[in-house]
Amino acid sequence: MRRFFLETLALGIPFALFLGAYEFRVSRVHPNSFSVKKAFLERQTKDVEVLVLGSSHAYYDVLPGLLGRPAFNLADVSQSFFYDHALLKKYLGQMPSLKLVVLPVSYFSIGYQLDDGVERWRSYYYYKYYGLHHRDWRQDWNVRNFSDYFLCNEQLGGARNVFFGKIKDVSADYDPSGGWTNRVANNTGEKPLSLSESAQAALKRHHDLMKSQHVQENVTIIEDIIRELKVRGIKLVLVTPPATRYYRDGMNAGQYQQMQDILKRLSSDYGVNYFNYGFDSKFSDEDYYDSDHLNLRGAEKFSLLLKADVVLPITGL
Repeated sequence: MRRFFLETLALGIPFALFLGAYEFRVSRVHPNSFSVKKAFLERQTKDVEVLVLGSSHAYYDVLPGLLGRPAFNLADVSQSFFYDHALLKKYLGQMPSLKLVVLPVSYFSIGYQLDDGVERWRSYYYYKYYGLHHRDWRQDWNVRNFSDYFLCNEQLGGARNVFFGKIKDVSADYDPSGGWTNRVANNTGEKPLSLSESAQAALKRHHDLMKSQHVQENVTIIEDIIRELKVRGIKLVLVTPPATRYYRDGMNAGQYQQMQDILKRLSSDYGVNYFNYGFDSKFSDEDYYDSDHLNLRGAEKFSLLLKADVVLPITGL
């Protein structure tokens, strides 16, 4: 028995050392947008007047530094309404100056849940970095919540890249308000697909994510957000970001109409403003990084539109 124990211990020691070294190496940098944005936000929660939530369409498209008031972009890639709401609840009591929350609603948003898609691995970051419980409570006990080896391995491309490659500190990609500014101003060299090809790929991915069973849950989440903000005298604005004609032409007419009907009802029932920039002619192909995300030039244009149409009028300045 003693020999078996010693042999088992000998086999386990290399893995334990490897895991410890991995955890130490990854923990010494900010490996992702979650840890970076959290650090930036928590330095300025008392000053934020405008909070931007949402998925990659807000993550790429909104530069808070151009909104005209102290603002922060807390959007992230594939972020769903469930995590928008959870993040808002976590920080709402720490934001005494908050006057306006901008909640982007994209074509796919109403029928989408992060933990029911191919990028469900992202949901573990919300638990690890923000302490937010998962939509499915059983996921709270998943080992990926507690180890950078399992959590970051997929994003970093394996342990080899951690030990022998350079881990980028992505904090340099953002301005202090969470805006993603470290990118070139046009599409050249940024994307392998044409806008038309990109639209086909994005629409296939989004249609696969959209499920009817998530619609009512998401509507309820938005209603809860509206009520919670109203109690505090904070305005909520629903915004649909721009998309290229290639993306718009491939949308399912019935699903788009359902989205519009829901947003119009919410606007009517709760007195919430809705701004739809999805078909805005102010944006040309040169403003896009891909079919449904703006490049830096487009993000600057969109952010100034939000400033003029949404932020300054609603905040009364």
